[in-house]
Amino acid sequence: MATKTHGGLVSFQVIPLNIRIQNAVLSYATYLKNLIWPMDLAVFYPHPKDTISTAALGVSALLILIITVWVIRTGKNHPYFPIGWFWYLGTMVPVTGIFQSGMQAMADRFAYLPFIGLYIMFSWGTCSLISKIKLKFHNGIYVGMILTVIPVLMVLTHNQLSLWRNSESLYTHTLQVTQNNYIIHYAMGDLMAQKGRLAEAKDHFVKAMQMEPYTGPQKRDNMLRCAPDQKGGAN
Repeated sequence: MATKTHGGLVSFQVIPLNIRIQNAVLSYATYLKNLIWPMDLAVFYPHPKDTISTAALGVSALLILIITVWVIRTGKNHPYFPIGWFWYLGTMVPVTGIFQSGMQAMADRFAYLPFIGLYIMFSWGTCSLISKIKLKFHNGIYVGMILTVIPVLMVLTHNQLSLWRNSESLYTHTLQVTQNNYIIHYAMGDLMAQKGRLAEAKDHFVKAMQMEPYTGPQKRDNMLRCAPDQKGGAN
């Protein structure tokens, strides 16, 4: 893929600033969703560029605004809410894509540090809620929550790890849960070519070039190498 870069950063000619801001807003909300409901995770999320819907952008912006206003209003009595929330917003800034490096919209690994702020909000908030309503046997409630949450997380982790057993299963899953993912189509094409499954390789290369026609000579050569011969077989 031919991408204009400056010192490793993607040029504003490729992804304009307004698109980067829109993707950043959408990503903030998507990271929250993935934390609460970690499904449809992918090894690579392609940048949506100018395809972000107004509805998705509006809902994301409204969600962020509501949470921000709420944590500010509750901050006097519950300072861990604004501390955690602004930790999340602030530490996420370098990886929101305003200064874009690569063609990903977001990446799960980018959220490891920012999520600490959300964990602070949840942990201190839960303790405060239980103590405020003065529930008896609150230690039992903590134990019950642990015994409920940990098994669920174990199952989700097991399911996610099973997708990483090999490159083919990982790429297949990623293509199922993302759209216009030409990067993974290229990767899948390379993998299929290495395995001698040239018809499948060509199919992925063709799809990748349809999604992103600006590609380098190596990718074109790979696709041509997988083209069927005159008899209909694979070279």
